[in-house]
Amino acid sequence: MLPHLEDLSLAFSSQADFVCVYIAEAHAQDEWPMGTKLSLTQAKTAGERADAAKQFVAAKAGTFTWPVVCDGMENQFLTTFGAWPTRYYIVQDGVLKFKIQLSTAPGRFDVHELRTWLEANCASE
Repeated sequence: MLPHLEDLSLAFSSQADFVCVYIAEAHAQDEWPMGTKLSLTQAKTAGERADAAKQFVAAKAGTFTWPVVCDGMENQFLTTFGAWPTRYYIVQDGVLKFKIQLSTAPGRFDVHELRTWLEANCASE
């Protein structure tokens, strides 16, 4: 998924800004563990969440270059946008214009929907 998103951001970098919002852990070991692949616990402080985001950036170095910001500890972004566990949005002029929905494959997104929207709605330079 990330390589497709990175390709998308490169293709539209002159027309759109791409940002990753790091939210609460979807499968924290102390809440809803999913095997041994993930070993993070749910952040209790903004510093812990920032550290987890840094680990994500380091793990994806070279394959994901978007700026990453963290949701606050009150989880306002997660709650407002229904962002758990992963969602993709397009906000234009301060208005939510598009929210990608899960595809027919469980737990999967079709990032081609994002490309289609961007192609139709972003002016070419």
